[in-house]
Amino acid sequence: SPVSILSESASYCCSNETGSVIFIPKNYRGARRGLRELVLHECAHSFLNFKERVKDLKYVQAAFGKLEDGNYIFYRVSAFLHYFKEREPGYCSGYAMTSPEEDFAETFSFVLCNINSRKNWSFGGEVIDFENDYILQTKINVIKRVLRLD
Repeated sequence: SPVSILSESASYCCSNETGSVIFIPKNYRGARRGLRELVLHECAHSFLNFKERVKDLKYVQAAFGKLEDGNYIFYRVSAFLHYFKEREPGYCSGYAMTSPEEDFAETFSFVLCNINSRKNWSFGGEVIDFENDYILQTKINVIKRVLRLD
């Protein structure tokens, strides 16, 4: 099963029609991110599972691309490779570059972790200046709109 492929240090969200379970290992140390960032990231996956219509909103797709579950093995390899990658403009983390779903989840967490900050938003230990990053600004505004925070 896909779950057995995960290492004990990985977190994940499993959902079905009756609910979601977010798994965070006891030994989680938060190498690059805090527990709050991790939990909110997994909550974003759960949110998408229960708010299916969000995936079909044109403004969400325009900002993030098509949100759909892909090939699990391809995802794990891509996730591993991107986890250690430098963040590029338009993304709040290297991990966000893995797939549209991870980009949504990372941006969701990024917004909620910094919602009370006027400036100096940080994520994964990095202060992110998005003043001139119009792609990331658009993604932030989409998350706020979806969550009705604007």
